[in-house]
Amino acid sequence: MSWEETFWAELEALTDTEQIVVTGELIDTLNHRIVPELARIRRRKAAEVVAQSDWDATRLAETIGARRTTITRLAEEGRALTREETIRAILR
Repeated sequence: MSWEETFWAELEALTDTEQIVVTGELIDTLNHRIVPELARIRRRKAAEVVAQSDWDATRLAETIGARRTTITRLAEEGRALTREETIRAILR
């Protein structure tokens, strides 16, 4: 059984009122913590891959089925995140 199937089975096993509470908590957690962190990881990884000598935005886009412009933007945003984090670390 996949993690998604397990998730849905466990959610369906809850009472109706528990499902209302749990889904609300999940939505809040996903929107405020998990999705933003996933976006940061995606940007950083795009920047890391594009920075490798045998990769570029076009090759990465073709490899993962994305647009070159999307990969270029993600890599730029990933580099910006890294710069911001470096500056914050220096200022601490």
